[in-house]
Amino acid sequence: MSISNLLQLASRKVLSIANNMIGNNLNFCCQVIDDISISENDDIIYPSNDEIIGWYDNLFTKEFRLKTIPPKVLENMLKNNISVKKQPAEVMNFIISTSEDRVFIGIMLQENCEYKLSDFVNNFVFPTPVNVIDNKTYMIISYIADSPLKEKDNCQRIIFNYLKKIGIYKTDDNDGEEEIYTLE
Repeated sequence: MSISNLLQLASRKVLSIANNMIGNNLNFCCQVIDDISISENDDIIYPSNDEIIGWYDNLFTKEFRLKTIPPKVLENMLKNNISVKKQPAEVMNFIISTSEDRVFIGIMLQENCEYKLSDFVNNFVFPTPVNVIDNKTYMIISYIADSPLKEKDNCQRIIFNYLKKIGIYKTDDNDGEEEIYTLE
């Protein structure tokens, strides 16, 4: 299997999970992508940083593109009390992936979001300096990590902690047991 095939598979998984979150009436999705690499002989081949950035661009501009419903179809849906399902571009998306030496966080906010992309990068606390690609509709943050696979979990923690701080997610104490996140 090639790196491009693995990236296509990752796109399908991301869409599936985002749609599952929407199906559960959540307006937020934070995903950690499985390791994208190929084992060849004694080497492990990772996608290049440019391939990962291209993958995020394709994901956010094509896969997550809002699909419009033709007026006649929409009219019939409403007549039959069929609600219009949200699409992945209509919820907050945080997607974490890695390359050989970097961690990447793709952020896409819904069009009417009260927060700005810069709010997140300015308020996340990362262990090292970050590179930021701001495309105005989505943002890709990346930074070098000694162990990118382990760092993915730290990224997810950073995202959840910030979302708790701004009140998007609240936790139940649950008598000292594992925290439970609930959408507000």
